[in-house]
Amino acid sequence: MPEPARLYFLRHGQTTWNADGNRYAGASDVPLTEIGIQQAKQGGALLRELEFDAVFCSGLSRALETAKLALDGRDIPIVQDPRLNEMNYGNWEGKTHAEILDEPGNHWHDWAADPDAWRPGETGELASELVARVTAFLFDVLQPGRTVLAVAHHTTGRLLIAHTLEMPLAKYRRLQLDNASLSLFERSDRGDIWHFINRT
Repeated sequence: MPEPARLYFLRHGQTTWNADGNRYAGASDVPLTEIGIQQAKQGGALLRELEFDAVFCSGLSRALETAKLALDGRDIPIVQDPRLNEMNYGNWEGKTHAEILDEPGNHWHDWAADPDAWRPGETGELASELVARVTAFLFDVLQPGRTVLAVAHHTTGRLLIAHTLEMPLAKYRRLQLDNASLSLFERSDRGDIWHFINRT
């Protein structure tokens, strides 16, 4: 039986928009706060005893900075892959939940009930579109016997978890991934399993 493939998923540290009313950042490139920098270093403590065959992060600077801080100078390349990017929230980017709800005809509740039927902010990304790119990433990088680190985002991670657990995608918001939390996914001949989710 082939060795299982393992993916460690690390969410980035707190950003300026996380701290400012938890604004929808999505595809926008926003930096870590000082707290986020410390969280990334603390996330690195969770990785200290682990060895990786490859390290990936999204194409956004908050993920790359978190990866660099968490790896703490380890001599391993960090490959940016935009398939790990956060959901594109369209016209909601930069806005808080309250600000979105104040907009007439915002369709936030419709989107929350079915994120695969309604595009966030009218021009954003459907849940299935995000899942398609993240599962394509998994297919490419998860080979038997390999251990991979991916540093990415809240909704990206939750939709990945929901998909691999065969949850309805509309239920993904029930899952929580804290800033700089670590989750472990394993794929083998016996199937897919999450050994832990949201460890801090």
